[in-house]
Amino acid sequence: MSLPESQKPIAFILIILLSIGAFIFRYQSIESMPVHHDEANQIIKTGKLLEKGLYHYDPHEHHGPSLYYGTLPFLWASAKTKLAECDIQHFRILPLLCGVILILL
Repeated sequence: MSLPESQKPIAFILIILLSIGAFIFRYQSIESMPVHHDEANQIIKTGKLLEKGLYHYDPHEHHGPSLYYGTLPFLWASAKTKLAECDIQHFRILPLLCGVILILL
């Protein structure tokens, strides 16, 4: 099903507003949820990558490296070099942005 040409700009604006709203809604509570076990594991793996540049893939134990490597630019932009300097928001911003991108798609 396709929208008539006259409704496409309205749909586009609604999708953009929904995406902005989703970002704001999620970002406001980014630190309020407790860290769950899988997230904590990912934080530790990202910390090793940040501090020592080490990452070893184990297909039987953990996820692949996309989240770890994708989080590094956010840590570098915040001038973080040690895991102890980081806040949970540094590790949750990439999944938040991926969720907003999914809305746009």
